[in-house]
Amino acid sequence: MGYHLLAPFCLLALLLPPLPLGAPMSTAESVKQAYNLALHMQTQTSTLLQTYLQHQSTPFSDPDFSLPELKLRTLPPTAMHFENWHGLEDAVRLSLTHEAFLSFSQHLLLAIVDQSNLNPDNSMVENQLWEERLKAKGLAGNLAGIMTALGLPTPPANPPLGTVPLGNTAFQKKCRGYVIVRDYGLWTDRVVTFLAPFCLLALLLPPLPLGAPMSTAESVKQAYNLALHLQRQTSTLLQTYLQHQGTPFSDPDFSLPELSLSTLPDTEMFFETWHGLEDEVRLSLIQEAFWSFSQHLRLVMLDQDDLNHGNSIVEDQLWKARLKAKSLAGNLADIMTALGVTTPPANTHLSNVPLGDTAFQKRCRGYVIIRDFGFWTDRAVTFLAPFCLLALLLPPLPLGAPMSTAESVKQAYNLALHMQTQTSTLLQTYLQHQGSPFSDPDFSMPELSLRTLPPTAMPFAIWHGLEDVVRLSLTHEAFWSFSQHLLLAIADQSDLSPGNSIVEDQLWEARLKAKGLTGNLAGIMTALGLPTPPLNIPLGTVPLGDTAFQKKCRGYVIIRDYGFWTDRAVTFLGHIHFRMTDGIPALGSPEAPIYSVAFADGWGHQAIPQGSYSP
Repeated sequence: MGYHLLAPFCLLALLLPPLPLGAPMSTAESVKQAYNLALHMQTQTSTLLQTYLQHQSTPFSDPDFSLPELKLRTLPPTAMHFENWHGLEDAVRLSLTHEAFLSFSQHLLLAIVDQSNLNPDNSMVENQLWEERLKAKGLAGNLAGIMTALGLPTPPANPPLGTVPLGNTAFQKKCRGYVIVRDYGLWTDRVVTFLAPFCLLALLLPPLPLGAPMSTAESVKQAYNLALHLQRQTSTLLQTYLQHQGTPFSDPDFSLPELSLSTLPDTEMFFETWHGLEDEVRLSLIQEAFWSFSQHLRLVMLDQDDLNHGNSIVEDQLWKARLKAKSLAGNLADIMTALGVTTPPANTHLSNVPLGDTAFQKRCRGYVIIRDFGFWTDRAVTFLAPFCLLALLLPPLPLGAPMSTAESVKQAYNLALHMQTQTSTLLQTYLQHQGSPFSDPDFSMPELSLRTLPPTAMPFAIWHGLEDVVRLSLTHEAFWSFSQHLLLAIADQSDLSPGNSIVEDQLWEARLKAKGLTGNLAGIMTALGLPTPPLNIPLGTVPLGDTAFQKKCRGYVIIRDYGFWTDRAVTFLGHIHFRMTDGIPALGSPEAPIYSVAFADGWGHQAIPQGSYSP
């Protein structure tokens, strides 16, 4: 019998891989371990109940045996309504689940003792009950570890069980075992559903080393990964929802684009209005949006529980989406805090949501909430993607460490080098989506220019005859100008091809990188004691905007010249970077003469120092 005793321990050893000696387990690892164990337990509970009933003789072994109304007051409750359970805070549900499996580990031991008395020569049921008791104890231990990591109190692990009903006769003991095993299965299903989304988030959001603060770049990357995962699920969520609502919702062509909810985040803001907002404002709006969706999705879950009680498919998917929306709102709040942006209170009341009087209205309400949740998820991905890319390109500086001029130059050079690899693709993509003659293989208009753009016709000798600090200043102003012109090209594309986001997305990424490079160059100039021009100068009227053809020409010139200046920046910054790497003085010193750039009609073709310098 000794090997039977050791078997479940061996099983747990396979399910719960040991940690490296001395390595603390992260909360994410604890959640994953608890979920894996619960998932394994779930695969066994039905078999356990069938095996138990088959060995208790009639009426228990009868094919249709069931006593749903039979309960034990000492067992964890199974009759809590869906809305009550899901309305509890996550920490409370975690604590209740932990207590439940601690209780089942004790009740399963009682069932083992009863079986030993009732069937002393049959160890099959005892062995299975013993395995499940060990797993219940293991799961309770995992959950206690998660609670400790989160700073939650854990109850004592050995409270006395007390007197359990239904123990006076053999029949009562068999009934008692049946209820224990049945309810153990119900709570196992509950814990799998509860832990699954947390386990998924643990995979998506890798934990930070203990004691290490999360950089803004890591926070952005984490938020982007979660938004990207959400985006992959929103279409499936909407389709699943509609399929389970009956006609007309399940009809193939169902759509109600004009239906909206006053309590939901706005989806009607024009493209140019949205992209004209400051990044901090858009970040704040997205954070508020996902906090609002976390509340609205919970309302849809309650509606579904009323409308389709007993069908958990939609509820489960809604619950996962709600948890991810809450997590994304939390990630965005962390980014805002790191940037010094005020975060709104997270417990604002939802107030009365329209369309809740009839079953049809509730189904309409759920449709609008899920549909708009998908819209805002797309918006979050588009907004976060370029920031995530920049976070990868521009690694954060150690906290408190000032960046040297050499490091600033290297960072700017790396970004410019990355931009250079994309400019040709950007131009080709743009032309392919404008139709003929732009999409023709030999299309070129070298003579076309915009007076508001940085000049590209400056002779080689003049450009290279300028002092490094003058070229630095011109390059800085050039990319600031391109960040504004690229925004104009984005707005033009939104008007010309409103349903095609391919070009817009690439232009948006290019614009963000142009702004990032401008910031890098401004940092270098500040370190050298050079003045930086104000960056809030209005762009003014840009030519070629009267017709669709002119707008396409304008976009072509902007992207073409952006590529030219990117090549120029790479050559210039590479020269400076490698000189600094070799220890050769570059960029002069803070005492070098200050230059001012003379512009004739927005952009000039020469730089004139405040002194006697002449190119």
